[in-house]
Amino acid sequence: MAKPFRMPGPDRYEVNARLKPALFCVLPLLVLPAAWLPEVWTALGGLSALLVTCGVTVLMAQIARQRGRKLQAKRPDLGPDSSATLLSHADGVIDPMTKARYHKFLATQGLTLPTAAEEAATGPAPYKACVTWLLAETRDKERFHLLAEENIAYGYRRNLFALKPIALTVLAVALAINTTAVVVRWAAVDTRYWIGAAAEVGLIGVMAAWLLAVRPAFVADASRSFGERLLAACDEIPQRQTNKSKRR
Repeated sequence: MAKPFRMPGPDRYEVNARLKPALFCVLPLLVLPAAWLPEVWTALGGLSALLVTCGVTVLMAQIARQRGRKLQAKRPDLGPDSSATLLSHADGVIDPMTKARYHKFLATQGLTLPTAAEEAATGPAPYKACVTWLLAETRDKERFHLLAEENIAYGYRRNLFALKPIALTVLAVALAINTTAVVVRWAAVDTRYWIGAAAEVGLIGVMAAWLLAVRPAFVADASRSFGERLLAACDEIPQRQTNKSKRR
């Protein structure tokens, strides 16, 4: 029996690491009609379905991706280079015994790793080839599902930080409009006024989140977690290679 045709859709990474940051960026613009123009908000339900059909959400996700990659190019310390640093002798995040085990495995794969003395002269640059090799070997999301989850977390934070300038601009406009509406509605003090006041508090809270939480350290933490999980594949890959040989 033939399988029913299904339209292709975004995968988990696309939704969580790209689309959600983009939607969070424009969230304030959705708050305004919800608070002040309920009729327009109701109409937006049908309009949003049309926009999804036309691929606007995919465009938003791609904008988040493009800005995230641009940020990563400007700030290598927030990207794969941090994984290379974790492999260096000078870095103390991974304990020496575990790091030595990773080095030993990578050397068996034909990769050249510097000694501590050589590293002092070259820095962590030689380890970038190791990271590139590991990324290629761990693309299977089912086999390396924990790494895939860390990658989603990192992509989400990176893209949020990349969209921060746009998000703050959108928030400033939304706050200005909402504050004006609250002031104009002051005399009425009706239900709509209190909804607008609640929206004001919410928008200020979102502004605080962007300013205080979405910072370089926020991205660096996820990058480090991803790097540690990526390097842990040095223990997983040999086990999987052994199991595969036994099945043969």
